[in-house]
Amino acid sequence: MLKDVSEEEALRTAGELTFRLAAIYTKFPRPDRSRMESLEQELGAAKTELREVKASASDLKTQFDRLNGLKAEHAKCAGLLKAADDRAREEQTKAKEAAEELRKLQRRFDDLTLEHLAVSGSAADWLKKAKEYQAELRVADEQVFA
Repeated sequence: MLKDVSEEEALRTAGELTFRLAAIYTKFPRPDRSRMESLEQELGAAKTELREVKASASDLKTQFDRLNGLKAEHAKCAGLLKAADDRAREEQTKAKEAAEELRKLQRRFDDLTLEHLAVSGSAADWLKKAKEYQAELRVADEQVFA
């Protein structure tokens, strides 16, 4: 929608627009070609560096994944080692108990052996006395019947 404006008003509006355009040009000057090329080179270098950083980050992620895998394996092995250590402790406790039981049985065997020897000696003495009494009894019988 265009409206009719006076020449004076059109000149004033054109002046304002020119003034605004001049302000924009002073605020944003025309680009200097060498400065633009320098910025483009910096941008290219930054993009290259970004690619390198991304590649490095990818490598680091791979290494961290590998490290996490190793940690998981380590935890698994540590668990197995702890279980084996617990079993070894249980076996050691059982071995100590068995050794103590064996010592008790050995003491009992020694006591029974001594008792057996004492009884055997006593039995031998009684047998000897019994033979002596039998001999005396025979002599007494012979004397009585003689």
